[in-house]
Amino acid sequence: MSPNLHEIHRIVAAIPPGNVTTYGEIAKVAGTGARYIGSFMRRHGSDLPWWRVLRADGQSHDFARAKPYWDAEGISYTRIVQYSASTD
Repeated sequence: MSPNLHEIHRIVAAIPPGNVTTYGEIAKVAGTGARYIGSFMRRHGSDLPWWRVLRADGQSHDFARAKPYWDAEGISYTRIVQYSASTD
C-alpha cells in the first residue's frame, strides 16, 4: 500500500528552516521505504524544501544546488542535526 502523497508532502514541508532529515526518517514516519520518498521527491518535490532532505550518509544529492539554501538557513556542512518528523 502506498502512503498518501499528501501526507509525505506535509511531512517534508514541516521540516523547519535550519534543520535537515533523511529520506529514511521521512519514510519511517510515512510508513514506506526511503527509495519511495526519493522517488516522491524527484516527481513532486520541486515546491518543497528539498535541500533539507539528505541521504543516509548525510550527503545531499545535489550539494552545489543545496549549498546556497544551507548558507541562507545556517545549516553547517560538517555537522548536520537531523529533524525527525512526527505525525502528532
